[in-house]
Amino acid sequence: MRAPFATLDDVACTGRRALLRTDLNLPIQDGRITSHARLDAALETIGELLDLGARVLVCSHLGRPQPGDAEPSLAPV
Repeated sequence: MRAPFATLDDVACTGRRALLRTDLNLPIQDGRITSHARLDAALETIGELLDLGARVLVCSHLGRPQPGDAEPSLAPV
């Protein structure tokens, strides 16, 4: 039975842009990442997209930012 959604096996990625929205809410303490588990999980998909010839743009958010508040930032990631 076919999945109800497209997978990377169903899409021609060569030369195309891929927007990957992923959860990178990594625990950060004193400006340093304390666990890379979510990033490691995302890297598998990023690598697969790159191997398929896609140009990858990754987007995420960190915490629940308030309007006009520059913190928290994904800069450490």
